[in-house]
Amino acid sequence: MINSDVESLFLLGAQQFSAIDIPIDEQSNKDETINNDETEVYEKIPQVYVLYDFKDKKFHVKKGDILLLIAKTTTEWWKVCRENMPDEFYVPSNYVKEIEPKIIRKPLPQQRKLSAIVKRRHSKRRLSIAYGADTVEQRKLLINTNYKRLVELCKIRRKSLEDSVKMFSFNSECDAFENWLNDMENAIEKSMNLNKEQQNSKSHDLSKQFEKMITDLLANRSRLDEINKMANEMNSSMYKSVMKKRKEQIQKKWDQVNFLQKQLGKNIEGLTSVELFDAACTETLERINDKLEKVNDYCSDVGQDLKTAQALQRRHENLERELIPITDSLKKLNIISENVKSSYPLEKSRVDKRLTELKQLWERLKKCSDEKRSWLDKMIGLQIVKNSTNDINAWLSGYAKPLLQYDPNDPSFKNVESLETIIKEHNDLLVDIKGKSNDIEDLRNLAEKLKNQIDPNQLEIVNEMSQKYEQIYQEWIEKTNFLGQCSDLNSFNQEADRIDTIINSDLTFLEFDDVGNSCQDIYALIKRHERFLDTLNAQDQRIYNFIDFGDKLIQNNNFGVEIIKDRQKKIIERRKMLKDKAFLRQKVLNDARVYHEIRNDAEEFLNWCQNKRKQVKDLFDDRENLRNEAEIKRKMKKHQTIAAEVRAHRVQMEKILNDLVDLNRNSHLISANELDEIERKVKEEWINLNDLIEDNEKLMSQICGKMERKKSFQMMENRIDEIQVGINLDELPTDRRTCKKFLQKNKLIEKELAALENKVDN
Repeated sequence: MINSDVESLFLLGAQQFSAIDIPIDEQSNKDETINNDETEVYEKIPQVYVLYDFKDKKFHVKKGDILLLIAKTTTEWWKVCRENMPDEFYVPSNYVKEIEPKIIRKPLPQQRKLSAIVKRRHSKRRLSIAYGADTVEQRKLLINTNYKRLVELCKIRRKSLEDSVKMFSFNSECDAFENWLNDMENAIEKSMNLNKEQQNSKSHDLSKQFEKMITDLLANRSRLDEINKMANEMNSSMYKSVMKKRKEQIQKKWDQVNFLQKQLGKNIEGLTSVELFDAACTETLERINDKLEKVNDYCSDVGQDLKTAQALQRRHENLERELIPITDSLKKLNIISENVKSSYPLEKSRVDKRLTELKQLWERLKKCSDEKRSWLDKMIGLQIVKNSTNDINAWLSGYAKPLLQYDPNDPSFKNVESLETIIKEHNDLLVDIKGKSNDIEDLRNLAEKLKNQIDPNQLEIVNEMSQKYEQIYQEWIEKTNFLGQCSDLNSFNQEADRIDTIINSDLTFLEFDDVGNSCQDIYALIKRHERFLDTLNAQDQRIYNFIDFGDKLIQNNNFGVEIIKDRQKKIIERRKMLKDKAFLRQKVLNDARVYHEIRNDAEEFLNWCQNKRKQVKDLFDDRENLRNEAEIKRKMKKHQTIAAEVRAHRVQMEKILNDLVDLNRNSHLISANELDEIERKVKEEWINLNDLIEDNEKLMSQICGKMERKKSFQMMENRIDEIQVGINLDELPTDRRTCKKFLQKNKLIEKELAALENKVDN
């Protein structure tokens, strides 16, 4: 964290803002405050005295405890804490009583001022945000140096604290051990200061006390070794010499106590170390012989009962625990023998001989104990192998084997619900089989350990059981494959049944052969059939998946191969038949649509033709109106419009006839007689309409000719009248020019009369 702060400071210092400063050196007087003197102040801390015991979930206070009062939170509960403990808690106010506060002395620093001359540098301009490049580098170097020095000081401080902890632990152990040595020394000196009469009267007690001293010294030898070890492991030069000196003092004290113990053994009248040694040897020898007799007291055959062998093993374990005190007695004998040999050198050979005999007998006892333990372990292991093997064989033969037997023709395998139950039971059996594998592995390991101790023929049952287990596991795998095939076959049959149901439903739909009686009906049927075809096409992927699933089952050698192939074949055939019927139904509906459209077009065309025939007939039924020229022109114009409209509908008539021809040629479902009848009516109506229009056109031509002649005659009469009026004028020419004008006009009249005469003749 400090290192990251240092890096951030360096980044800040790297952003330089240049500014030209003109430094000015000046000296100024500055008062520095230095803390030299200290005074003491007293602080009062409120305290309470606990009147009754009080306990909550986390804290417990007893009557007579003194607690620090933090605050009187309420009238019923006060906040308190123990001295030198940060945890705060609440106690009832009526359980405590406020007493005199605790007074604590605190040093108060006293400040005094010293005058000093401080040299400062001022600039005419304000300082920039950062120092110059040289100053930044110097600051970086200084901070890095201080940081490294701080880290080194922390390491030194940590090492010093660890050494202090070791030193305090060493001193604590030395103090405790030294106190024990002082107590032991006082006890020995007290025993040595007894007078002769007291020694005679308390000889038995002194001997017991002497034995206890020997035992205590032997037991506390490890404490001296621990102190020496702690002193040797200290590497700090500050504490090493002190610890070494303290260790030498402890060692000197230990030697002194041992010397006093030996002197006490010499000073006890009637109970010398030799007698004590002989008595201890005799007692230890009797105990060893007794244990040896018990160890050798076992039969070579524990029978077939595992409980008997385990009982013998527990009995032997108790016997082994009884050998531990003998070990302590032997250690005590070694110490006593050292005292005897140092005090009575003439007894050394006899003491060594007795110790040797005792050690040999002890080694024999330990050997016999180990042999018996090994024999018991071997017998128990053999019994465990036999019993466990029999249990596992019984489970394999009586439970697992019957569950793994099956009849492929059993109808329960064809039922989905019963098959799921069988599969669940089969998977549960696998859990049990795997659970037995750990037991079998343990038996194998146990048999491997016993192989060199027991006749291998007795362990052959483990191999037979392992083979039987492997056989059961293989049978489980075979049944698993069979159940998997049954499940796949059931899934296949279920899908086949669903597809059959869908096909039957679709075939039932296609049995509806109504084609409607109008275009609206046929359009609705076609739309419905198109939705049916979309659904049918959407089912193709399902059929493909079904076929692929069946092919995979065949490739995996499913036991129902013939059933799978037969159902695949039937599904494919029925699907093909369904599609053929659907396409045939679609063709029928399309033909019916075309037929109804043609019939509607033909009916509309016939109605239109009949309407036009009526309009044409109505034009010329009233002969009286044909004498009116305006009426004649109106009817002629209307007739021309009708004739043009009829000529325009010739394309529709030809389309109807072509559609009838195509439908008659391509469809075998629509009656040809119906189509021929429609064609005949259309042609007949079209011919009648055209004949009527042609007759009316001839009549109109005649009427137009008569009207033109009548109009010409009327115009000639009017012109003749005008000429007659011009001839009958009495105006006479007055001059030659006028006379010529009249002559020219008269010639023109003569020519016009000649033309009118020719026109009338024609």
